Amino acid sequence: MNKKTVPFNEEQIRSIIAKYPTPFHIYDEKAIVDNVRKLIKAFDWAYDFKEYFAVKATPNPYIMRLLQKEGVGADCSSMAELELCDKVGIKGHDIVFSSNDTPYAEFKRAMELGALVNLDDISMIDFMEKRGPLPEWICARYNPGPLLKGGNDIIGISWQMNSNSFASIDSKTGVITVNEVGSKENDDKATVTATISLSSDKVITSSVDVHFYKYECQLGDYLFADGTYGHELGDSETSPVGVVFYLEPIYRRYALAVALNDYGSRVWGLYNSADGNN
Repeated sequence: MNKKTVPFNEEQIRSIIAKYPTPFHIYDEKAIVDNVRKLIKAFDWAYDFKEYFAVKATPNPYIMRLLQKEGVGADCSSMAELELCDKVGIKGHDIVFSSNDTPYAEFKRAMELGALVNLDDISMIDFMEKRGPLPEWICARYNPGPLLKGGNDIIGISWQMNSNSFASIDSKTGVITVNEVGSKENDDKATVTATISLSSDKVITSSVDVHFYKYECQLGDYLFADGTYGHELGDSETSPVGVVFYLEPIYRRYALAVALNDYGSRVWGLYNSADGNN
């Protein structure tokens, strides 16, 4: 269990009481800021993640301004909370308005502030349309029903790559940055491992070798429109244009392929052809 501490000692609190009549609330600004930064940092793998603070939990404009400076939005569920946002200067998609049994006037005020409106369910869309125009953006709660029991058990995934001089990997996104190209003769490669944590405390790992040298064409490979080769159709984002049936046997300086269509005089490859095609 985390140790709970307060940001003052007995002498300090007695001095505060002498100056300010009780009861009052004391907020630890540093702890609030530190904790919200930890939260946001935990989700930095999601480039468009945004945290929304439930205003009803602490409807204090000073706390709202403090969190606003850290990029935190406001989760509102009443007219009073919407007005607090307006006074503090929180507007647009920095507000999510989500409530139950809501009068249309509150939805209207939320839309005036440019808030993201979150409906109880899709049946509320008719309610909104009958009373005014729908906003450009709208959300609705979704009840997965029986799917909830057999839902996604994955609670986390991390990536690792064994030490090498060719590339590095982002442990949160799995994006590999290649700094140097190796050679086939040295079989330059590294092992990438994905570690998946499940809600049952079970951990699954899977590894694959990543090679850091240029792929050499093999008999039976697909020839793609960008001039590359591969065993699988998914090895290139471009379309396959032929299948390799011959390789120059000594230096492998060229290959011949059977065209998959009649391409006429079109030249394929990673260079400009005479007719401007690539």
